[in-house]
Amino acid sequence: MEEKNNALEKQIKSLKKIVAQFYEELDDLSEDFEEKLSNLYIINGSLEETVNELETKLKVLNQTNTTEAKLKRIPVDSSMVNAVGYDLSEETLYVEFSNTGYIYAYYEVEVEIFKELLEASSIGSYIRNNVIDCYGYDKMNRKNFKW
Repeated sequence: MEEKNNALEKQIKSLKKIVAQFYEELDDLSEDFEEKLSNLYIINGSLEETVNELETKLKVLNQTNTTEAKLKRIPVDSSMVNAVGYDLSEETLYVEFSNTGYIYAYYEVEVEIFKELLEASSIGSYIRNNVIDCYGYDKMNRKNFKW
């Protein structure tokens, strides 16, 4: 009987070792899985950013009439601004101010800024806070400027 008990105890010890190894391997797999999952979230975030950037560029391209002119005038609902336009190839934002009617060209403006401008709840505030004094600019000659 004692031999059977010893044999059973050996089998139990052996099974405990196997179970312990199984849990170690499971922990390793779990860590590997979590790392891969984390990497997938990072990749997904990067892909979403890229898609958003491409959608923005497409939106700008759709708003620009390249067959007739390089630029399309986009009227906006603002007491400060009559209209805006964006030249994607030149990264130039055009703003027609309502109080003077003058058109200013702001240079090296990222397309994301233009997108945010179009979606802003207050166009005037957005331009004051994110465009004026933030980019180089020129006042355009209205007689020679065409939307």
